[in-house]
Amino acid sequence: MRDVVTDLRGGFQIIVSDHANLPGEWFQNCVRYKRRDGEALIPQVWIDEHGGSSD
Repeated sequence: MRDVVTDLRGGFQIIVSDHANLPGEWFQNCVRYKRRDGEALIPQVWIDEHGGSSD
């Protein structure tokens, strides 16, 4: 994925949702959010307020 985006010189964006956390510098430079230790894409408080289930 990185190679394709690089080859296209920023003309294409890929959004990846994954639990990987590779140590490579290029990978770490691409990471925008680390959702760990209770930090989630959808906060539990929002789910609770809107009738969702956390099961």
